[in-house]
Amino acid sequence: MSIRTPEDQVLVDFMLRSIKSKTTDEIIAMHQSVLKISLSELIRGGLQSNQLNALPIDFVKDVFNKKDISRDELEDAGMDEERLNQIDPKIVLPPPVTPSGPGLDDFPPISLPTSGTSNMINRIRERTATAIDVRDALISNEISEADLINNFGYSSDMINMIRNFVPQVTYFPPLTELPPLRTGATDIYFLGMPASGKSTMLASFLYYGNRSGLLRREVNNTHGNKYANQLIMGMAQGYLPSSTPTELINYIPLSLRNPDNADSSRDMNLIDMAGEKFRKVGNDGMQEFKAIRDYLTNENSKCLIFVMDYFKEDQSVALMEQDQNLQEVIAQLDKAGIMARTETIYMVVTKADLFPTDDKKGYAKEYIERNYRNFLSYCQEMKKKHKLTLKSFPYSIGPSELTHLMKDKNPATNVNLENYPKLLTDQILEDFPFTKKGFGLW
Repeated sequence: MSIRTPEDQVLVDFMLRSIKSKTTDEIIAMHQSVLKISLSELIRGGLQSNQLNALPIDFVKDVFNKKDISRDELEDAGMDEERLNQIDPKIVLPPPVTPSGPGLDDFPPISLPTSGTSNMINRIRERTATAIDVRDALISNEISEADLINNFGYSSDMINMIRNFVPQVTYFPPLTELPPLRTGATDIYFLGMPASGKSTMLASFLYYGNRSGLLRREVNNTHGNKYANQLIMGMAQGYLPSSTPTELINYIPLSLRNPDNADSSRDMNLIDMAGEKFRKVGNDGMQEFKAIRDYLTNENSKCLIFVMDYFKEDQSVALMEQDQNLQEVIAQLDKAGIMARTETIYMVVTKADLFPTDDKKGYAKEYIERNYRNFLSYCQEMKKKHKLTLKSFPYSIGPSELTHLMKDKNPATNVNLENYPKLLTDQILEDFPFTKKGFGLW
């Protein structure tokens, strides 16, 4: 574990005080956050055995294989023996059979696992199972298709999605392999912390533009084009991006056509940036920060899209952590000179389908004002300092299942796949280079 500042350790200690009330997704987010709270720390902080056993087996196995936790620690923390043996299999030899022992026919028949194991059914019901978990349970006959149909009403299409699920691994190339950003284009940054929905928002935006005939692909960056293809195809299949990139940046060069004027378009560089890594590089690695700053520095106009996860407002620690992280990201962007060329900041709250009101736009604005006050104040300072425009709006792709699957992948029946990407597209077309009008202005 890396050495933390005293301030970060205070925040970690504060977060661990409420560990017993955390959901599986929140526990994983704490582990993957910039604070890097290890599984051992989570256990020492009071992680309950039922919480430990609800964690995805692939997640715990990855931690174990990296030698960040031992088998004894997991066993002492109350991990089920069956799950423990999946993580660290122990070879148990059968007792020797002596000549005086019973014959083969005298042994009782071997009992095969029965379908519908309550543990997996309960995990799906409690929303702690991922698509990987359920896929593996189907393959191993731990559960059956009938279990999924009878208990959860899954359609045959959803079950096929589960059986064929492969994690949408995100590959970001090293900075040295990226070609220069195109000049004369608008640089549009997608920024967000892990699990904020940033990559999902980008994927749905590309999927909508591709279906609507608004995208003209460019060939300036093969890495970016490959990434765009992956995101679009994943959305078409109903699969959501799931992996955090190991590198910092990828960018997709394209042109966005004006739907009202086929002869005009706007050249864009869609920059997907891992916000938590940019924050860490800016704080800890000045040499690498300089390389990133030099790469991003150009005369292009810029739009910064900060993607914020929608939390229930009793999840105060998660909200506070995201608010602090976003403040540091925007400070580093200003330090890198990005803000000086920025024309617009969009503050976007995801999972709008979960908002407790039909006024999605109004609620997103109020939600930011209540829960992201410090970040909002920082953005307002940037607005005054750099004469930029500040806007807010909601976003959603509709309900998801098992973390990585869309409940309805059909744009004809899932209006979220049409309405929200169109909202973002229209806003960009209005602001670059059209009139500076829209909703959610401060």
